[in-house]
Amino acid sequence: MPTGWDFLPGVRQALLDEAARLGEAEVPVEVSASSAADVEQAIRLSFAHTFRIVMIIGASLAALSVIMVLLLIGGRPVAWRRVLAKKIIRN
Repeated sequence: MPTGWDFLPGVRQALLDEAARLGEAEVPVEVSASSAADVEQAIRLSFAHTFRIVMIIGASLAALSVIMVLLLIGGRPVAWRRVLAKKIIRN
């Protein structure tokens, strides 16, 4: 499997043009038959790696939001709970 982008400039540009298609990107026709399988595997692995990074970022943001809620709200009663409690008591 090739390491890095050691392809001809035309092949590299063709791969970059296909990048927007993510996992559906196809191997450029300029790639030799012997390298096509390696390029196909590299495309799939790069898609999986990018997906994993995006999921880690999303999970990190979710965890950060929980921490912020705990720090900002904590155990203090929220104003709307007091208002709701007063309305329930009046009725």
